[in-house]
Amino acid sequence: MMSLPFTGNLPAQRKIRTVHRIDVTEHAGTPAAARAQLKDTDANGTLYCDIRLAASESKHIAFDPPLHFPNGLYIQVSAGTVRGSVTGE
Repeated sequence: MMSLPFTGNLPAQRKIRTVHRIDVTEHAGTPAAARAQLKDTDANGTLYCDIRLAASESKHIAFDPPLHFPNGLYIQVSAGTVRGSVTGE
């Protein structure tokens, strides 16, 4: 298992196909709502999880069973500023 830190979009297609946990926080100079989406392959891929964060909010999500991304994980930050880490294999 590995843990990858990210700030903004994370194309991890060659690194992570199974997600066990994600930790995210809204992180902007001026706090605002944010949104991170876990997709398969790229920005146009199948959406598996949509995470919405209020200003200065953090979320820690464990997936049981883990989420499987057949073509590899892509994290798309579609609003605001998000940073965090994803744990998977």
